[in-house]
Amino acid sequence: ATDTLSISPSFYYQELHINDTAIYWPALSDPSSGVFRNGNHRANPSTDPFWIANIKAEWDAGVGQLTSNTSYYSRDQHSTSDYTQYLRASFINLNSYPSNPSIPGGYAPFEDSQSNFYQEFRLASKDVTSRLQWNVGLFYSHMRENVAEDIVDPTIDAEYTAAGLPYGSLCAGYLGVPCPGGVLYHGPVNRVVDKQIAAFGEATWKFTDTLKVTAGLRVSKVDYDGISVSSGAFTGAADAVPITANGSEKPITPKVVLSWQPDRDNLYYASASKGYRVGGVNVGVGSICDHDLQSIGFPLGSDGHVKVPGQYQSDSLWSYEIGGKNTFLDHRLQINSSLFTIDWKNIQQNVYLPTCGEQFVANLGKVRSHGGDIDVQYRVIEPLTVGLTVGYTDAKFSKSSCAGSLSFNGSKCVNEAAATFPTIVSEGDRLLGAPWTFLFTGEYTFATWRDRAPYVRADFQYSTAQTAKLPGQNVANGLNDVTIPGLPEIRNLNLRAGMRWSGIDLSVFANNLTDAHPQVFTSRDIGYPATLAPPLAPTGDYLYFARGVRPRTFGVTATYRY
Repeated sequence: ATDTLSISPSFYYQELHINDTAIYWPALSDPSSGVFRNGNHRANPSTDPFWIANIKAEWDAGVGQLTSNTSYYSRDQHSTSDYTQYLRASFINLNSYPSNPSIPGGYAPFEDSQSNFYQEFRLASKDVTSRLQWNVGLFYSHMRENVAEDIVDPTIDAEYTAAGLPYGSLCAGYLGVPCPGGVLYHGPVNRVVDKQIAAFGEATWKFTDTLKVTAGLRVSKVDYDGISVSSGAFTGAADAVPITANGSEKPITPKVVLSWQPDRDNLYYASASKGYRVGGVNVGVGSICDHDLQSIGFPLGSDGHVKVPGQYQSDSLWSYEIGGKNTFLDHRLQINSSLFTIDWKNIQQNVYLPTCGEQFVANLGKVRSHGGDIDVQYRVIEPLTVGLTVGYTDAKFSKSSCAGSLSFNGSKCVNEAAATFPTIVSEGDRLLGAPWTFLFTGEYTFATWRDRAPYVRADFQYSTAQTAKLPGQNVANGLNDVTIPGLPEIRNLNLRAGMRWSGIDLSVFANNLTDAHPQVFTSRDIGYPATLAPPLAPTGDYLYFARGVRPRTFGVTATYRY
């Protein structure tokens, strides 16, 4: 706009269409023969459009460079999930495939609408030769999201009656609430509004040309307001029942970094910083979850059902890291390395309820994560570069956790009446993640031909299996499904060959060349413990589904950089 003011508007739009879920059912599939079958009764399509509009303005204000960033994000996703097998395993003890192809089946339409506004002002120093570099700013955000869901099954009530099960009918009988038109659940509102205003600043002071310290501080005021409204036989409530939650917090998140760069080829640093995540509101779970909730200490309400906590609180962590970036052998060898420890408290985690297949969010104790990584890049000869990246992470709970207001007495959870219940999390349980990860790379560039540079490249990824137990795999905890495995060992080989010239990179590739098919995720809708005997005495759900890595894939990639 002027010699000192520039304005950069931008707009981004994306629309993603998915015709069906990527899961497969192991009992119906043969991955070793390239056969992946989905046993769902219906497809699970999704349409997910969103757009982002932004205006960035930069102005030389004399005392510093003033930047304004204004952004708006809008998303409106629509999807449908198949609930046919889940509902029949839950209520009719049906544990077989295929289901009757003539029935419409059960399904859940979802809508996820988001509208987020962000504004940031930042003033930064301009003199790069000064010993003091600084920036200060203000930030504001207003984020709104609503996830609406219904559960519809036009024939399940009649199927329940025809099966001759107790209570005569499913809806008006067992669940106690009619389901006209097969609408078992109606949840038009599951909305959270997050508002944040923050002031931040950061300064870097150079003690010498090689030693400097950076200190930063962010002071925020965060307000969140959530409401969930639902009704229907699934929840045991004929009329809409609102669950509300709100909170206001003032997190302060500092950071400090000390770095030493004795020369242009070596840099060493140590850092400490704090992170924060806002709390939120839980969606109510179905009345069929009462058994699970009571088993871990939640009491029955006045309506004869058990309620999950209406909200969960914020969590925070401190992260400590030391590392270095070093170059040797006349820049032919580059090594980046780091070690870290993270102390995470009041951690927000999904609590899975195995006998009903639902979940809620709770604050579960403390986690300590430690590990490190090293990345080595070596140019063996001028056209050949090889690399090795190794990472290690061990993230485990350092404290056992109980449901709601129960307290841990050393081995069990205890309520005010001195009744004991099992834990949700035990000390030593792990978070999901492969302990060791490795990446081997190699690229060879051939002699230039007519200003074109042919090349070949190989990448091999390897992750060790996770043998330590997650909370849901530990029989010492009250909510578990020991049939669900942890992360498997994963191997993945990718090859690529191409040519680069004038900013163009044209290549052919083969991903997962060995056609490996590890089950990186395995689950089932209902995980009944063997000792469970609720009113319908279900036999359990053995209809497992899984996700893997994408099978062997060949393709072509074209990239142009200008």
